[in-house]
Amino acid sequence: MRNSLPIEKLSKLPKAPGVYFFKNSSGEVFYIGKAINIKNRVQSHAIETSNKQQGTRNAIKTVEWILTANEIEALLKESRFIKKLQPKMNIRLRDDKKYFYVGFTKEELPRIFITHQPTQQRQGTRDLPTGQAGKRQENTEYIGPFTDGDALKITMKYLRRLFPYYSTSTKRPHMTKKHGTLPCSWCHLDLCPGANPSKTQYKKNISAIKKILSGQRNTVAKKITAEMKRAAKEKKYEKAAEARDLVEAMENIFTHHNIVLPWAPEQNPKEPLYEEAAEYISKIIGAELPVYSIEGYDISNIQGKEATASMVRFDHGRPNKSLYRKFTIRSRWEPDDYRMVREVIKRRLEHEEWPMPDLILIDGGRGQLNAALRQCQMSNVQCKIVSLAKREEELYLPNRKSPIPVSKMPQDVQNLLKYVRDEAHRFAVSHHRKLRMKKLF
Repeated sequence: MRNSLPIEKLSKLPKAPGVYFFKNSSGEVFYIGKAINIKNRVQSHAIETSNKQQGTRNAIKTVEWILTANEIEALLKESRFIKKLQPKMNIRLRDDKKYFYVGFTKEELPRIFITHQPTQQRQGTRDLPTGQAGKRQENTEYIGPFTDGDALKITMKYLRRLFPYYSTSTKRPHMTKKHGTLPCSWCHLDLCPGANPSKTQYKKNISAIKKILSGQRNTVAKKITAEMKRAAKEKKYEKAAEARDLVEAMENIFTHHNIVLPWAPEQNPKEPLYEEAAEYISKIIGAELPVYSIEGYDISNIQGKEATASMVRFDHGRPNKSLYRKFTIRSRWEPDDYRMVREVIKRRLEHEEWPMPDLILIDGGRGQLNAALRQCQMSNVQCKIVSLAKREEELYLPNRKSPIPVSKMPQDVQNLLKYVRDEAHRFAVSHHRKLRMKKLF
């Protein structure tokens, strides 16, 4: 469901990524756009149209919007809405060849390229090379339109990391030579399937990319998760681990990629925006002083195999990688996240030379929080601890029955807590992968 405001109340729009819709007095959507910051973008629209197209500005009566996790998700949702609603101004812009499409060649092992308007070759444009327009349309499948070429290129770059594919020339997509027998430069970066890929797997990769670009990311994630569970049940742990890592990588890219923190690394760490976040966190955890240092913890394992844990440190809202630590779980019991949390906290507290943080944040729910609290009591150490659950994005606190939805917190606080949690997760997974590969070879 879309949120809505009259044009006179633009100041109340959210400063967050998402897709926005302009409606006229008849309630018709005549323009759809995306933005990292909806409020700033819509206000700039108002200024631009005020200077250039006064009639257009007068036509805007209502602004509607939906929030997204980041710019990539906004790009994909914007494309779906444009295709579905066909707004007049978007169609006009598309006719001016400002939109982008992703092309998939129709061959046994499809190749991918990004292009402008593919549907027709108008006189006076360079859309398609002479003599190639008909062939390209006939032998190519297109997904789009996408309004932002830079964002689309970034999205394709990340998709290529997840699902390696062959790329081709935009001008002559069907005339690119086939992959040679030797590895290419893309192969060395794990971005190319190589000379003799599994045709079945390659087709699965292409199908996944098409579905994600068409807004069916959850369908792809569910399918891969089902494959992971099936592999784990059959005790094919390496295959299960690969599937799990793929789902987690998708989640990181499409949920957390390009989150812009209000305090960037090059800015002064004691600027007012960070001070406000530090004060806010201090209040909700009941601390006497602002929270300037946070340690984040995460456990990574596949059914208890090669279990690892991570500790990351943030000072004044920025990663302090000199204080990052990784742990290989020593305990040999059956998979038990709570005991693993206790072990890691115990080992961390034994290092008195490591500076204590103002707050410890555990990746997990009530059970993980209680495990960490219990270990602190057993170690006779007092410290503030909270846990952040991924699924519902809720913050669990000691002595509080119900968790606090992170969505109800200020945006800068949301970004910081998720950043710490996700960085701990990334660091734990990278260590877990190294251990698996070391054992394998």
